[in-house]
Amino acid sequence: MHRTMRVWTGEKFEQKKTTDLEDVLMSKHKYGFRSAALQMQVALAEKLRIALDEEAKFDTYREAFEEVIRVDASYSALLQAIKGAYDERLSLVPVGEEDHVS
Repeated sequence: MHRTMRVWTGEKFEQKKTTDLEDVLMSKHKYGFRSAALQMQVALAEKLRIALDEEAKFDTYREAFEEVIRVDASYSALLQAIKGAYDERLSLVPVGEEDHVS
């Protein structure tokens, strides 16, 4: 494997214009994977790695599921129906102190 090295010439570093997550995702997209499924799995793992809390992880999983629905033409209608049922059930689950029944 050949690597090219750059020598620092004393110039100021550019301000970073992307977030860490964007850097990871753009890098993976730039270098690509042989399989779209593998690319999605790696992106999910990277997003989960930097998720700050359980709510962020849940949102990451939800977004990943929506992406699978969007890209999988064969199963999108079935997956959308399953997601609808889960979303409906989750809407009944208490999430805060004000949602609990005494």
